[in-house]
Amino acid sequence: MHKQIRWRRYPFVRLLLPFVAGVVLADISFFPNYYYSLILFLLTLAGVFLFQFFKRRPSAAWPDGILLYFLFFLLGIFTIRIHDPGLSDQYFKHFTPLQKASLVIRIDDLDPSDNWFKINGTVIRTLDSNKVWHLSNGKILLFAARDSATLLPGDVVCVSGKLMEVPPPLNPEAFDYRKYLFRKDVLYEIFARKDEWTVTGYKDINLSILASNLRLRLVALIKEYVKPEGENSVAAALLLGYRNDLSDELNNAYINTGSIHILAVSGLHVGLVSGILMLFLNFFKKNNLTVRLIKLTVILGFIWFFVLLTGAGASVVRAAVMFSFIHTGQLLLRRKYIYNTIAASVFVILIWCPQMLFDVGFHLSLSAVLGIIALQPFLLQLYHSENKIIHGAWELTTVTIAAQLATLPIALYYFHQTSLYFLISGIFVVPISSFALYAGVGLAIFHWIVPVLAKLAGTIMYWSVFAMNSIIYAIAGMPYNLITDIPFNTWEFLLLSTTVVFVTVYVSLRRKALLYMALAAFLIFSITRIAFNYAHSAQQILIFYNTKENVFVDYFNGNSCISLRENTDQREEKYVASGARMAYRILETTNIHTGQSYSGIYNSDEGLLSVRNYRLKFLFKNSENFYGIGEGTSVYVCEDVRSEDCVKDKIPQMVFLGSKIDFRTRKNWKKFCADNNIRCIDLKSESYVLKL
Repeated sequence: MHKQIRWRRYPFVRLLLPFVAGVVLADISFFPNYYYSLILFLLTLAGVFLFQFFKRRPSAAWPDGILLYFLFFLLGIFTIRIHDPGLSDQYFKHFTPLQKASLVIRIDDLDPSDNWFKINGTVIRTLDSNKVWHLSNGKILLFAARDSATLLPGDVVCVSGKLMEVPPPLNPEAFDYRKYLFRKDVLYEIFARKDEWTVTGYKDINLSILASNLRLRLVALIKEYVKPEGENSVAAALLLGYRNDLSDELNNAYINTGSIHILAVSGLHVGLVSGILMLFLNFFKKNNLTVRLIKLTVILGFIWFFVLLTGAGASVVRAAVMFSFIHTGQLLLRRKYIYNTIAASVFVILIWCPQMLFDVGFHLSLSAVLGIIALQPFLLQLYHSENKIIHGAWELTTVTIAAQLATLPIALYYFHQTSLYFLISGIFVVPISSFALYAGVGLAIFHWIVPVLAKLAGTIMYWSVFAMNSIIYAIAGMPYNLITDIPFNTWEFLLLSTTVVFVTVYVSLRRKALLYMALAAFLIFSITRIAFNYAHSAQQILIFYNTKENVFVDYFNGNSCISLRENTDQREEKYVASGARMAYRILETTNIHTGQSYSGIYNSDEGLLSVRNYRLKFLFKNSENFYGIGEGTSVYVCEDVRSEDCVKDKIPQMVFLGSKIDFRTRKNWKKFCADNNIRCIDLKSESYVLKL
């Protein structure tokens, strides 16, 4: 017997879908601006009321439904439009030009490095072109050269410098930092030298600032009680999401074992905190309304106390909202309608911040919660043990499996990797992390009340984190732990996600049609993946990357890559080329230095790259001759080489200007190209993809 869906009991599930559609379409600027959205919304709202007032057939409900869905669709558009920071009359950009800006900025958060303060701030005053100060608002990213000043959230600084729009990515398929900041309402950045900014001495305090300062005080407290650096950095990340002190080695170990979510304060941590409270509160056997309300008040109070304790970051606030709705639904005897409860929490989150819909953390949290609710009971039924310890271990294992399966498409799409031993890390690390988390909360409370207990909590936290790190290092060192560089595009993500959704719904409803649809989706996914792999197996592509200084050229031959560079810096390779290589499904890369020849493709003596019918000549300052420039040949100007010394009567096919050459040489080459009608690519400001 399959279960029957009673959609009337899930109003938020039904209304959330058109609302999300409206948010998505408004985000890609498919629909009109704020004012038109408002007018359409009000007209539709009026239509709903008028239809209700004049309709004569109560049984004809579908026109009501269509109007209501359209209303929520428009609400999604209106919501994302109203959150546009530029709509405010006091937005700081309205008062100042891009060339030079004088701003008063409140520090919301900061990340100090050796040479710079990276500051997320809010503009509170702006100086206009008439030297008049205006009250302002709007988020901004400030890079301030470090001096002896000590900065904290809430500090107010006065800045004078060049205001710039956040630049788009300059390399193909690179991480779009501009879009990332746009999702956080940051449209501009400003760089300030030591003499261009000063601390005013004033404080601008709000609840978020107080939470951030509390977070920093707790970081210092953890360092006091948990002495070894490796342990206290992980403890600070686990309890507070503070990862500034985390070493690259430890960070990579947690990433490579699929356990990095433990160090990002989110739904897992809120779930653990509220779960232990539920366990204690279940000792109260009475289940009347008064008792349930007391339980709910205690749980919600502690959840939001934990939010303030961790600095009230977006991820933990989002998780707190979701769990607040879930616990409210459960304690008010609405367990059967948990999906409607989750949909209601998502609706509230998106009303508060519609850009959260595009946040990877939100995707992971939501899919993990849904996976646990839908899949974990089914997995738990597959095995039963009378031994409570074994049963508890199996229950924990099923939670890990359910969350991992539900988040697999998202992890593959965003991170292109997965750990083979995630079950091992989940079984051992998650329970230990809960001990460390509870000890950390106890440390924060007992430090001001019972210092002796605070010392005990610090000791428990140290040994818990020590055990976690030891297990993580052991798993990271196991053979074939990590599968990396998994190509995965948007179509594959959508098809695999559809498969997971159909399987999940089938587990809940047991309808064979859903299973057939899941199999069909997976078949289409498999065919699509084979087709994409086949299409890329015959590719012949040259990519000229934008870099700060070095020559960086990739030659894609099918699924293999030959990378020609002056500098083999691994970090540069990761940020410059990894996106393109993943998008073009490169499986193997061979790195070549510009002074090293390679199998008939590159001749270092002549500085000549030859692939298929394409020839590329590299021009260095110390070149003895410029042999090879001629018909059908392009040139890559690597250093300060004048065009008149190189080409003379030999006109190249294309010219690529490297980032290292000076302004005069660059101008000279651009004039030469314009005079001779030659395509000129300035790699200081762009990249270039050449399909052969």
